[in-house]
Amino acid sequence: MQTGTGGNGIVTNFFSSSLSQAYLGYSGGNNLQLDRPFNHTPDLATRPLVRFSVKMQVFDSTNFQYDHFRWRFYNQSSQRLFSIDFNNADYSIATVLDGAAATNSFSTTAFNNSTIYTLSVLMDFSSNRWSAFLDEKVIAANLPITTTGAVLNLRSVAVAWVQNSVLTPGDNFLVFDDFAVTAEAADKPSIIALSSSKSVNAGSRTSVAVIANGAAPFTYQWRFNGTDIPGATNAILGFPGITVEQAGSYSVTVSNPSGSVTSGTTVLTVNALPVITSNPSGRVVPAGTNVTFTAAATGAAPLFYQWRKNGADIPLATQASVTLTNVARTNSGVYSMVVSNALGTATSANAGLRVLVSQSVERPQKLAGGGFRLRFGDGDGFTLSDSDKVNFVVQWTTNLFTPTWIDLTNGNPSVVNGKVEIDDPDAAGKPRRFYRVIEK
Repeated sequence: MQTGTGGNGIVTNFFSSSLSQAYLGYSGGNNLQLDRPFNHTPDLATRPLVRFSVKMQVFDSTNFQYDHFRWRFYNQSSQRLFSIDFNNADYSIATVLDGAAATNSFSTTAFNNSTIYTLSVLMDFSSNRWSAFLDEKVIAANLPITTTGAVLNLRSVAVAWVQNSVLTPGDNFLVFDDFAVTAEAADKPSIIALSSSKSVNAGSRTSVAVIANGAAPFTYQWRFNGTDIPGATNAILGFPGITVEQAGSYSVTVSNPSGSVTSGTTVLTVNALPVITSNPSGRVVPAGTNVTFTAAATGAAPLFYQWRKNGADIPLATQASVTLTNVARTNSGVYSMVVSNALGTATSANAGLRVLVSQSVERPQKLAGGGFRLRFGDGDGFTLSDSDKVNFVVQWTTNLFTPTWIDLTNGNPSVVNGKVEIDDPDAAGKPRRFYRVIEK
């Protein structure tokens, strides 16, 4: 570093775009300020705008003392109009107005001291307003140049090293280059800034906004995907609870009596809660079948899936479909899919699965009254429960050649040791009866 007198001077090769830059800070000097006078009185009729821009970077301390670097704007009466403060202790940016309003107002934008920025300030002396940007981010919007009625002209733009302690200042420093001040016309409106594209959660409050410059008054018309939005005629377009349907591209046309200008587009991406768009279907299948349940959902990615049986997670069933191979009665139950993302969950409708198993019927037992007791169970050895008996129908006939099957309705079925037992008391005294078991 080439040091100058009292904490300022010239450095080389800090910015790749140019060989030499100015610096302020590092060592020496107490609350030093560098002033660049140019004594400009804006022509409010033809060129009421003044644009200041500078390339800058704050370099951090190595002695653990952290200071402020502040850009100050003065009128020709040497009155400070407003300032922009960069605090190297917490990387905050604050704006300071004049008069009774000379308190820090903190921007939502912060800086870091490993980045080269372009600071741009646009002052409209015809409307007593100024806005500032750090690269493309707004750090101040339509603030008053003066709150005290000070004369609206510009003597200089200064940069100050404001030390937290003059006894132990930090060895931090500000490097800057491409210092420029230009006067501009403002007949037709111009777009100063448009809200950046962003991603928001469905149901949240958000907005898009435009900052325009030119001769007031302005009118606004917002568009959604190229189509005018009825009633959207303010500088800010608000969404009290944004929906998925409102995701898309937004632009705005700003007009005044001299003309109009249309902004570029800003895109709102709406992160949606999961929504089930297709539910699984219930199935009744014979044992040994392969069964696939499928559901579909929409929502903000990534989506995560979990299939359940009777309300309990199925291990490894984490796709939009689940396949059960070679099903048995143990696979019967109620299936559903839960889909989730960072915002919440959704559960599909239930889909029932019933697996029909061939029954093994034991030889009928003769009852004391002359009837018969039938006993049957799953051919694969599955143990039936009392809830299974309602799914079976026992029928009888006396002729297998031209049978007429009749339901056995008075048998009072029960489950004993995992098999269904049912009595046929009406078989007493009959020469013969044939039986079959049907699972519904």
